[in-house]
Amino acid sequence: MSSTVCVKVTFEDDVRRFELEGRSCKELLEKIAQVFALKNSSNVVMKYQDNEGDLVTIATDSELDFALKHQLHDNTLRLSLFRKPSKPKALTAPVAAKDAETTPAVTTAPSSAAVTSSAPITTPATVTTCAPSSETTASENSSSTTAAKEEKKLKLKEMKEQKKKMREEMKEMKRKLKAELKNMSDDSSSSSDEEKKPKDPQAMKALMEQRRKMWQDMKEMKRKMREECKKNLPPVESNHGLKHGDVITLMSYADRHNREGGLGWYLGVNEKGELASNHAPGISSQWIVEEVGKCRPVICLSAASNRDWHIRIIDDGTVNGRGGTGRWARFIPEICGDKMCFKRVSCQGGWYLGVNAEGTVVGLPDNNSFTKFTVTKITSTP
Repeated sequence: MSSTVCVKVTFEDDVRRFELEGRSCKELLEKIAQVFALKNSSNVVMKYQDNEGDLVTIATDSELDFALKHQLHDNTLRLSLFRKPSKPKALTAPVAAKDAETTPAVTTAPSSAAVTSSAPITTPATVTTCAPSSETTASENSSSTTAAKEEKKLKLKEMKEQKKKMREEMKEMKRKLKAELKNMSDDSSSSSDEEKKPKDPQAMKALMEQRRKMWQDMKEMKRKMREECKKNLPPVESNHGLKHGDVITLMSYADRHNREGGLGWYLGVNEKGELASNHAPGISSQWIVEEVGKCRPVICLSAASNRDWHIRIIDDGTVNGRGGTGRWARFIPEICGDKMCFKRVSCQGGWYLGVNAEGTVVGLPDNNSFTKFTVTKITSTP
């Protein structure tokens, strides 16, 4: 890796490119603030897109060094800059005044007798006769909540369809752009001067600008979908009992070795990131729960021996412990009697984490005895 690295930064609708000589996160932020004329660099956050399509934050020198080692393409580090969300404001005085109007002024009573004498006034008979029953109120609230959920789901479905359409248009635009570039490179191979047709650079530039704008629109659509899911859809309550930060062990009794020995072996990871079902109790067989779902109880299982490693099931059903937090490494825990199953979130394959009859950790398409694990909490999060 050369001493000078080219950095390409995208911030809102602006794209800048510059050279970076240092290797510290502070120097990079100062350079970005200078290039984009930012008054305060602490109000923004830097992220890069890894091989699994996730946006990874750079906030320390070690994270920047990791990105420079593993995310350089043609000696160029591509970053995206985002503004940090503003903190919610405190309640203003008018709101407090409104609450004061709706609260009975019991503290102004001169004596306890006065308070007692005024108590019947606060509960007249008309209020009692007009109040709806608790069953009616509960049913109405349940109906309104269900209707709101369905409405939000339909809205998200429409946004997904729109995003899919934009993705197809992006592919077509990319195909046209490649064809245009190929035609420009093949001009020199024409057999005669009459066959050589000059290309319009303005049309080429317009095509690239259209593709860039479409890409920005698709990113904005993805951001809106995440906000819609996070803010408007109520999270699904989980019943698996696992919380963020819990340290657990996974034990399978279904493989042949355990059936013969009558003992459960622990699912663990070695120093190469390979999974096995015959680990002894220890840090190599301990997993840390990370909640990553916004609308569903989705978790990742991070290795206690290396927090950067997560259990993942690839689309062909192979399993290893070198995953990030992308779609291959996201699971929904399911209660199966006194045991628990882990189903991968991605719709491709519908894999369950399992241990086959030979004791090999694999992804299985169906939920059966080989996908059931005994989960034991080593430490729990309050």
